Amino acid sequence: MADLDFNSRTLTQTVSQVKPVGNFILKTFFNDESFSDTKYVDVVIKKGGRKVAPFVSPKLAGKVIKRDGKVLKTYEPPLMKPKFITEAEELLNTDTVFYADNSDPEERAMLKLAEDLADGKDRIARRKELMCVSALVDGKIIVKGDGVEEEIDFGRDAQNTKILTGSALWTDEGSDPINDLKTWSDYLFDKSGIAPDKVVFGRDVANAFTAHAKVQDAMDKKRIDIGEINPKKLEDGVVYIGYLKELNLEIYKYVDYYENDEGVSTLIMPGDKLIMGSDRAGGKIAHGGIVDFKAFKAAGMDTNIFVGDIFVKSYEENDPSVRFLVFQSKPLPLPGDVDSYLSAKVV
Repeated sequence: MADLDFNSRTLTQTVSQVKPVGNFILKTFFNDESFSDTKYVDVVIKKGGRKVAPFVSPKLAGKVIKRDGKVLKTYEPPLMKPKFITEAEELLNTDTVFYADNSDPEERAMLKLAEDLADGKDRIARRKELMCVSALVDGKIIVKGDGVEEEIDFGRDAQNTKILTGSALWTDEGSDPINDLKTWSDYLFDKSGIAPDKVVFGRDVANAFTAHAKVQDAMDKKRIDIGEINPKKLEDGVVYIGYLKELNLEIYKYVDYYENDEGVSTLIMPGDKLIMGSDRAGGKIAHGGIVDFKAFKAAGMDTNIFVGDIFVKSYEENDPSVRFLVFQSKPLPLPGDVDSYLSAKVV
């Protein structure tokens, strides 16, 4: 009977083919990736600008203009490193076991290994999604774990974080959700030069919005189009609410969960908040290189730095006798033009 291939190259190539969990915010606002061959990535924090070219006499030299609106910082992206004890190899030795689907021990072992690889990739994907949500809701990412505690602040203007109170809350009949969206859309365009085209509601925000009398009235007057969207094109937990024509704004409800450190099921997108922005703002995921003796470059050249999304390796320990699968990934969501995004607590 053949042994399972626990070679790092094979494991990493296999995990890269596994379809990850939804990651709606990541794929909506961080639609590009970059990969570094060092531990660090350069972060360009951009601010929108509208300066014009100067007039100069044909007899004079060109005028040197000052470049502004960008700040360059260097970060080492935070390391994710989930580690599993895999039982896949043990299934190879269960020759006397018979399965209802007539699969043999080797097939079962391969299936178990595939499940372990998918589990590791899913955990990393959820953490990346949480980082993306934090970058857009708070304008920064808090990294806290074993041996690490830091804050990555993208320098977003404090005015891009709104908190409604009292009668302005969307749960109050005196509030005006559509007017708020108009005001904030104008604000973002004035601030950054990028008009938002998407707004994502948390669960409670979406429920308050669709139940609001003024929103219902706007729908009746055809100022909001409820489009016919093929559900297969949407992620699990994502609902297309409608399209606000006068603002060119698509509206979504996003409800998905992760399990926090206490084992409590928690919303990835805060239920009482919304995110407004554009997929044209230049958001991307930057990956730092992973330093490991078993690492390799995608081109096959031997090196101790892996360039890519997720690096997987496996090793055995004799006492106790176990085999570990170790996943490593160093992603950092970068919002692009940070002032082109807005978050608001509205319920």
